[in-house]
Amino acid sequence: MPMTDSNVKELGMAEAGPIESRPAGHVTALGGSSTISLRCLFQIVTGCGIFLAVLRFSPMIAVLGTIMIAPAIIRTGMASERYQSEKLSFGLKRRILVFAESLGVVIMTGLFAGSVFLLVSFLFGLLGMLFGSAVSNGDLSFDVAVVGTAGGMIWGMAGALLAIGYSAYSTWIPRVPKR
Repeated sequence: MPMTDSNVKELGMAEAGPIESRPAGHVTALGGSSTISLRCLFQIVTGCGIFLAVLRFSPMIAVLGTIMIAPAIIRTGMASERYQSEKLSFGLKRRILVFAESLGVVIMTGLFAGSVFLLVSFLFGLLGMLFGSAVSNGDLSFDVAVVGTAGGMIWGMAGALLAIGYSAYSTWIPRVPKR
């Protein structure tokens, strides 16, 4: 089907063309009213600069810092939009408090997921060891230990992912006071 002006909406595509030629109040198929401010852009550039400086010092710290800080920044942005939708102020002090809370949520989620991973891996390895000693006369004990360790790590990762999902579901959306 050739694309013409009349079937653009049927195909679910956004109209192409300069923004100035669109009518007032026009919403594309992607929709949304989110904008990016100059302050936000400066924060992103500053964050990238800090990341590159830390990366030069220690790549491991830079990667771990990014893994911890990126979700906290996203959650803080969600809180900012929710505060603005409720017509509440979201100044620097509140932004820092919400970011610290978000960083705490990320750290607690990581600790919870790590604990679940260790617990499930340990229990599965223990179960594999007991099963291996029960069915083998000693010849296959090394093989059973390898399979138990690998299986424990796989089930431990599955448990950790479930823990992350549960934690994100229960604590990810920031609370905003109602007016």
